[in-house]
Amino acid sequence: MVLERSIETLYRFAETEILVLPNDTLVVDVARKLWKRSPELLYEPIVLKISSGAYSLIDIHQLLVAKSHIHQLAIQLLHQQTQSQLIQTEKLASLGQILAGVAHEIKNPVGCILGNTNFLFNYYQDLNQLFNAYE
Repeated sequence: MVLERSIETLYRFAETEILVLPNDTLVVDVARKLWKRSPELLYEPIVLKISSGAYSLIDIHQLLVAKSHIHQLAIQLLHQQTQSQLIQTEKLASLGQILAGVAHEIKNPVGCILGNTNFLFNYYQDLNQLFNAYE
């Protein structure tokens, strides 16, 4: 069966440059090359070279659907990575708050002891003088 296109379209296709790509070309690369084509060739088929004498046509619509699926998967992956980074950031913020609380709890008693060291030293000297006076 012949494609359901007019003779002029087939003739125009025969005159155009055919995009032939190797079999191992990634879908994203095929789509990128598709968008670089001129607008009048945008929906013309792309030929995929399977082996030395075998070729296959790539359906543009299936290619666009595949690229759309790849794009959706990439968005999901980015969303998951963003969520992971957000959870990690929240964990680090909680850890920082806990460490600040622990540092505050240690600093208060140490500050109290250091603040009263002079008073204790003076009290010790007075007590020592009193013992010396009783001797």
